[in-house]
Formats: sequence, C-alpha cells, structure tokens
Amino acid sequence: MHTCFGRLQPARSGTRCSRGQTPVDYLVGISLLLVTILGTFALVPTIFDPFEPAVSPDKQSISDRLAEDLVTNHTYTGEERTLNRAELEASLDNDLPALRADAGIRKSERVNVTIQNGTGTQLYTAGDPFVDGAGGDATSVRTFATRDKACADGCRLIVRVWSR
Repeated sequence: MHTCFGRLQPARSGTRCSRGQTPVDYLVGISLLLVTILGTFALVPTIFDPFEPAVSPDKQSISDRLAEDLVTNHTYTGEERTLNRAELEASLDNDLPALRADAGIRKSERVNVTIQNGTGTQLYTAGDPFVDGAGGDATSVRTFATRDKACADGCRLIVRVWSR
C-alpha cells in the first residue's frame, strides 16, 4: 500500500495515482472562474457607455439651431462665414430672449453664448454664466472669420444649453 494524495491506495507495480487533479488545482480553477465571472459583471455596465449620448438629442439640436441662426443672421452679405461681430454682440445683448424663443429654448434651460479667438481668449459672453464641468450641457461650436483684428486667426462661437 502507498499513499496517493492523502489516500491509501493498493500497491500495484508501475502504476501511479489515478487522480490527475489535486486540491490546489481545484482551488486555482475555482478562483479563476470566480474572478472571471466577477470581472464580467463589473465590465458589462460600462460596455454600452460609449453608445449612450451624454446629452439629450433635443438639447443638442436646440444648441445647434441657435448657433446656426446666429451665424446665418450675422454674416456679411456675400461672404460665407465672415460675421459682423459688432452686430452679433449687439443682437445678443438686446435680443437674447427673442433668440432663445426662436430656437425653442424653454425657460427652464440655461443658455450661454461665448466668442473666443483662435488662441482661446474669451472676447465676449452673453446669457447665463457657465461653469466648466457642470455636466449635461449641449455644446455647439462654429468657426468663423471677422473683419476685426481680434479674430485675425479666426474665432469660435460657442453655444451651450443646459438645464437648471
């Protein structure tokens, strides 16, 4: 008689233990199975995140509509994407509530319109104050040229819409 993995086995000439699995092998296999299952459950909720919009499509379309209206209505005649910045700023200062209504922006939503030059310096802002990282904001950016020197490298019109 000899022992094979802690059990007493009858002695046979030239034979080894008939079991090929030790308790350590079993423990490693079960541990790997549990880690795989737990990892799968932890990963599955994040798989679909890239396909879910961070902003509702209606807010994004409202933001796009307002940005496009501002660019279209303040462009010099015959010059594509060359805006009359003074006229645009005056319109935003005086008619922002009307522009909001034309774009379909509800009173419960906030709006911020910012003009930046090519280096990112803020030249003008109108509407509600915007805090970076507020989250849930729909942002539309339009690049344009002007006849003034502040936008020699081009300017950006940034329109943000978010809920209160």
